[in-house]
Amino acid sequence: MGVTAADRGHSTCTQMLLADEWADPNAIRRNGETAFLGAALKGHEAVVAAFLADDRIDPNFANESGNTAVVIAAASGHTATVAALLADERVN
Repeated sequence: MGVTAADRGHSTCTQMLLADEWADPNAIRRNGETAFLGAALKGHEAVVAAFLADDRIDPNFANESGNTAVVIAAASGHTATVAALLADERVN
């Protein structure tokens, strides 16, 4: 689901893709990551916000190493992204 758009920080494209009911925001790539985790890794706040606005997203999904979006964003030094994630009541 919109991996390239999310990875490159294109929030408008990500929002358009998420608007499609057939899009799976939790789709797992071959490397065990999701577009949501990729956006957190790169600190794309607007893309992370777009995913969090979608009720279908699992904000606590962990990759094969056991890392969630909030852990990945924190480890990458993206404090604003961490704050956005922690502001969502679903994030553990």
